[in-house]
Amino acid sequence: MQHRLFRAYDPSRYHSKDLHGQWYPPDFGFREKNSGLNLYHLKMIEPRRRSGRRALYQHLDPKNAMQDTGYDYLADETGARFETIAPGRDYHPPHIDDGGIWMASPTANGKNRLPDV
Repeated sequence: MQHRLFRAYDPSRYHSKDLHGQWYPPDFGFREKNSGLNLYHLKMIEPRRRSGRRALYQHLDPKNAMQDTGYDYLADETGARFETIAPGRDYHPPHIDDGGIWMASPTANGKNRLPDV
């Protein structure tokens, strides 16, 4: 379960030090409710992006200190089944890959670059 829908707050007020920590301040009194929605992370729809995300997390957490299971699962398609999306069930608005890997953070040399995948 992931918490993603919450009211805005001043980001200078809270920033998790945990790579996979919650996105909002714990003392804001937010209530957690199950929305019943199945939200898809469409930026990770392309295999290249999933490999890039895995490389980023492996770079930021090379010893898996923040996630025991590691990050290989992010790009693992073993046993995956793919099927065509039926008419009328497509994404709206349509997903269009912009060709970049937006999640890269600046490196010491100031360039946005992920480790090679």
